[in-house]
Amino acid sequence: MFGEILSYIYSGTLQLSLDKVQPLYQAADLLQLDYVRDTCSHYMVVNMQRSTCVDLYKFADAFSVDSVRRRSMQTIHIHFVKVASSEEFCSLSVNQLTEIISHDELDVKEETTVWEAVVRWVQHSREDRLHHLSSILPHIRFNLLTSDDTAAILEHPLVREDPGSSEVIRNVLQKGNPDRKPRLGMVTMDMALVHCSKRDRLLFMNPQQGKYISCRFRPGKLSDPIATTVTSDNNIYILSREPVDYEQLFLTRYNHAENVWERANMSSVSTMEPQRGWHTVSQQLVGVGLILYYLALESGTDKRSLLQMMKYNQPTDQWQECSRLILDQALYRIVALPCGPHLYFLSDIEVHRYDPSQDCWISCTPPMVQTDFWTAVAMGTEIFCAGMRVTQTMVYDTESDSWRELQGLPDPENFYNICISAQLFVLENQLHILLKTDDFDIEDSTEYLVYVYDRSADAWRELEATLPAEDYTQYSPWCPAAPKIGRLLQCFSAYSNTKKVLDTHQLPGQLYMLDGLRVLSALWIIFGHMDLYADAAANIGNRSEFDVRSRERWFAVLEAYDLSVDAFLVLGGFLASHVFLEKLKKRGGEYTWQDLGLHYLHRYWRLTPVYLFVLLVYLPFDKGCRSYWWTNLLYINNHFMEPEKQMLFLVILAVAGVATADDWQCTTSLGGNQQFGQCAHVDSCPYSYYVSNKCPSYGNDIKCCYNCHLGGCSTSGGGSTGGTSGTGSGSYGNVMEIDTTGASSQTASQDNIWYSGTSASHQLASNDLSRLNNYKTQIFEAANARNMDAAVIAAIISRESRAGAALASDGTGDHGNGYGLMQVDIRYHTPQGGPYSTTHMKQGTQILIDTINCVKRNHPDWTLNMALKGGISGYNAGCGNVQTYAGMDGGTTGEDYANDVVARAQWLKGQGF
Repeated sequence: MFGEILSYIYSGTLQLSLDKVQPLYQAADLLQLDYVRDTCSHYMVVNMQRSTCVDLYKFADAFSVDSVRRRSMQTIHIHFVKVASSEEFCSLSVNQLTEIISHDELDVKEETTVWEAVVRWVQHSREDRLHHLSSILPHIRFNLLTSDDTAAILEHPLVREDPGSSEVIRNVLQKGNPDRKPRLGMVTMDMALVHCSKRDRLLFMNPQQGKYISCRFRPGKLSDPIATTVTSDNNIYILSREPVDYEQLFLTRYNHAENVWERANMSSVSTMEPQRGWHTVSQQLVGVGLILYYLALESGTDKRSLLQMMKYNQPTDQWQECSRLILDQALYRIVALPCGPHLYFLSDIEVHRYDPSQDCWISCTPPMVQTDFWTAVAMGTEIFCAGMRVTQTMVYDTESDSWRELQGLPDPENFYNICISAQLFVLENQLHILLKTDDFDIEDSTEYLVYVYDRSADAWRELEATLPAEDYTQYSPWCPAAPKIGRLLQCFSAYSNTKKVLDTHQLPGQLYMLDGLRVLSALWIIFGHMDLYADAAANIGNRSEFDVRSRERWFAVLEAYDLSVDAFLVLGGFLASHVFLEKLKKRGGEYTWQDLGLHYLHRYWRLTPVYLFVLLVYLPFDKGCRSYWWTNLLYINNHFMEPEKQMLFLVILAVAGVATADDWQCTTSLGGNQQFGQCAHVDSCPYSYYVSNKCPSYGNDIKCCYNCHLGGCSTSGGGSTGGTSGTGSGSYGNVMEIDTTGASSQTASQDNIWYSGTSASHQLASNDLSRLNNYKTQIFEAANARNMDAAVIAAIISRESRAGAALASDGTGDHGNGYGLMQVDIRYHTPQGGPYSTTHMKQGTQILIDTINCVKRNHPDWTLNMALKGGISGYNAGCGNVQTYAGMDGGTTGEDYANDVVARAQWLKGQGF
């Protein structure tokens, strides 16, 4: 391995493979070669397979490689049933086993599968492991087992042989634990993903289960999709054209947890330029493992085709060209798909396999029968292919490099006449085909049929599938098994939502007594109105029972229920005053008409949708309501007297509805838009986006959390992008909107990087990331204290001291002139705090702020972003060195200081800063 290390030191390149990546990582870790170590860990992550996940999990656990550990754990969860039956699974330690089976994310349909895995592990070395059984059993979720299953476990020879195991099981059953949630595989199902022709809609379907979920999204979210793919970690990506530049393509990723589409935190890719005389006829997006490939097929006038390909390199955030494939036929459609670690390209006369590790194409055996392949899908080591009209289905065995023909659909001649298109897909390890048929002699005869292939009978069987009435289009020539969408289905789960409703967790700083007052007042109102309507009924029927109750002492309390209505008015007035005074305090007494208007607009928007629904339900039953409904929507119904007044119980909203306010509401200005948020502790921010100094009355750790998915946020605006936490852009501009040319070749050469520009800056920051994460807490504390973007501070630390790697043992650098991570110049400043402390970072950040303000004074016509970039340049070479915007880096170290720091900061934004 040291020979590989030595070769890297001289050549700057690494040759990696699965058999030597682990010892190479160990050698790099010993020699503290961070780039080699990070490259090895990334290689292990992207090449994770079911067959290697246990081995890599044990390695990552031993060497604390968090990224590999997370990915291997995820792979074990997804493939638990097959992994648990492997020999490698039995080599786990007891702690590793219990950690795996304790997770909710296990993809198992029944809890007995977990018990069987434990039995297999114990029996692998019975004498050495039996005594561990009693410590493993509490991680089995007995509340998910039937009584028969539990009885069978109690009678199992292993349990009967170990005296403590039976007692553990009985204690667990006696105490009970209803909070133990079902495993992921128990609440989810595999579903196929199909596009509707209306581009704002997708269909998730499982025909055998009769489940169809049609998802509609806001216009523009799925604009002009070109291709779709699903990666091995169940991420859905859609490749689309940029709205303003059709030559640029960007990726959108589906966020399962939030059920929204987000722009992926990945660089865009340019459409590949066709050669002269050639033109692009098809494009596709394919995921091989975790790596995304963009393919473009070009057709020439000489009856040949050219397949160009680029892959996304995550560490550098760049798209790299791959080997081209020249085809000896004119093709107009890409049929390419992953199978195992390779990518396959298929046509009726050619088959090619791409090896990512060697970046080369290898010719394989062509099909024995010429068929114009339209659709293909992989299952195991086999690839199934069919033409548009499904006259025959071919199967390619990737291991034996051979072809065979599959039994055809029933009545193939009829399908040939009416079938418009076909789409193969795999669900629950079964081959399916979706057919679109249309008998052109019959009007409105378009129909979608779904067949499943029965291996045991070697025959296709039609499913009773009823797809929603849409026109379906596939933007990729194959439909992969779609991701588990359990979180989407759990939106309708009574179990999950009831727990949330009954959750009594309080955020820090909240006024605890309010919830109690609201509950007691609401109960008082409910019981009071019950008695009111009982009184009305008694006027018609027998009053004797009512007269008896009215003489009881408790009745005096119940009869005064209208006081509880006043309680809500008092609460509303109190909260409105409380929030208003807090805002005045934070703003130094400033409150504009615009603020007042926004406040009323916010309250109106929160109340009206539910209010309108109740109004629509009530409308048919009340004549006055049909005439004066508009008074309710304007919240002026309290000014109208009977009989015009409708829904008397809603008069209270006209008084209190607009006056009340959320005691935790805060507002931020992000990306030029007003954004409403919620004050919360930084560690429990519900949205993962927060901005500093908006909730000072609650303490330093309370920030203004906001949700970008509700709209109004610019992806490059304040706060962190890509769903990562951050401190926002601060008060000194937005680093994401600053133009930059990145690092010079001189700066890039520090890490033997042969290229320059923003890519070099990103790589330099990536090399420092693990060290920067060690100081993340101090960076955020300094950022919050100075209202500065944490990414800017982190980028300066990366540039100045390489996140501490360039410092001497006493924390100095620059020949003793600089001090600490931010290299405060001790010739002009007295160092404060330790070299790695928050105090030091606060001092360095304040020096940066002073320089920004100096640049503002010298260039009053510059924007905030221009002044921020100028201040960064001045941090290195002084405020007086910043003469022009274009030439501000002249005289700085490497002639690139501001451009390099800005590029690093932009990259670090996506890494949690």
